[in-house]
Amino acid sequence: MKKYWFTILPQCFLWTKDEKGLVYNTENHNTIKFTNSGLLMKKVTQLSAMDNLYCIHLNEKEFGDVNLNIWIQNLIDNGCALLIEDNGINQRPLSLPPKLKVQDEVDFYQWEHQQGIGGNIIENLHHIIFNINGSEFGNDFYARQTLYPTTSSKKLPAKDILQFTMNARTSPFLAKVSLIGNPFVYNDLDWLINSLQKICSISVFCTWEDAQNSLDVLKSLATKVNLHIVAKNKAALKNLPPKAICTLLVTSKQEYEMASQYNEKKELINIIPVYTGSNLKFFEECLYMEEDNMSNLFLSKREIFMHQKLNIQDFGKLTVMADGQIYANVNHEAIGNIKDTPHAIVYREITEGHSWLRIRDNKPCCECIYQWLCPTPSHYEDVIGKQNLCNIVNS
Repeated sequence: MKKYWFTILPQCFLWTKDEKGLVYNTENHNTIKFTNSGLLMKKVTQLSAMDNLYCIHLNEKEFGDVNLNIWIQNLIDNGCALLIEDNGINQRPLSLPPKLKVQDEVDFYQWEHQQGIGGNIIENLHHIIFNINGSEFGNDFYARQTLYPTTSSKKLPAKDILQFTMNARTSPFLAKVSLIGNPFVYNDLDWLINSLQKICSISVFCTWEDAQNSLDVLKSLATKVNLHIVAKNKAALKNLPPKAICTLLVTSKQEYEMASQYNEKKELINIIPVYTGSNLKFFEECLYMEEDNMSNLFLSKREIFMHQKLNIQDFGKLTVMADGQIYANVNHEAIGNIKDTPHAIVYREITEGHSWLRIRDNKPCCECIYQWLCPTPSHYEDVIGKQNLCNIVNS
């Protein structure tokens, strides 16, 4: 009786949830969904065992199982597997299943802290967002979803901003500082920008309405920093400095389609959907993930590993509000104050927080075979109050 070596290639992920199974190829991005039952379930279990290194024996009788045979042929046709006859000459193939290994786990950081070692935890800080003040055109609900000014009446002192940023310079990966609010009424803006530019790249975010009220200052500001004008309608496309980056917030399918048309003409740079509290249908119809969308994903092995370990939207970012409170996610509890050290804030978030390391490991996502293909949880989930923005599994 003939025997075969069946091997899944190392660029492929194999996932099962009860009787549902999925193979995803990170090189050609083919997705193979299957029903995991019978003899196929037994062989998938063997393949998933780390000791077998994605390679199992099949005899001629087993290979005759219809469901198993179809599955094997499907994987081979999609560049996910190899079938080699074990004729005494061919050697057993070797394949390393893609398993995530993290060098710096939370336990390691805690051990360093107990030993009084500062360590390199601060290197996880990449971006600091300062709400320097508020704006009469701000929107607190939008500010919970994207970089948009709040309505706060407070002002964050420039010296505190500079001091906190200077203390964070020990992170070699701190690449950007963003200033949000109405910069045109912030008296220390020029001094602050000149000081911060010695440390890292500076971006400024303001509303289109505030920008229109200060066109002369706007043109000068656009030459110094990465200037982002955030607007709610297409009127923002007029009277903007050439170097300004325009972001249009959309709340409906019609607005989204109109913005997309402008974007094709390269008149618009960014399109950001926002939830208003009454446009859930727009999100459900246009932004929720569908099972058909999964065949259009082009994820690398590294990107999937990131989905399994950290929150791509929040990780490495700290947001300082105008009252000095610091958040790893503005929808969650504050984790400190601007008077704290950046090192203490980062350590607190890594070891005690719920934002940077928030992944899809809760229900219903943990019961779905697409768990690690979907984007990590976003701020939209927080404001909508739904764990999964998809139509694949029910909350």
